[in-house]
Amino acid sequence: GVFRESDVTHAASRTGNATALVFSRTELFDRPIPLSEARTFYSPFKTSGYLQSTRLVDEHVFVELCRRGLQ
Repeated sequence: GVFRESDVTHAASRTGNATALVFSRTELFDRPIPLSEARTFYSPFKTSGYLQSTRLVDEHVFVELCRRGLQ
């Protein structure tokens, strides 16, 4: 999504610093992957409640997520 300046100001640290992530060349999956399904092939998802995150995953997990999402 896109943040308004007031959103960033509210989320900034006490010193006024904020972190931003820029995404490019993203692709929507044809089929959403339920967290329960992701937990069957990537064990760290078993302890975290979120699939959408900035978590580093290895190449094999990335390929599996794409394979399932683009079916």
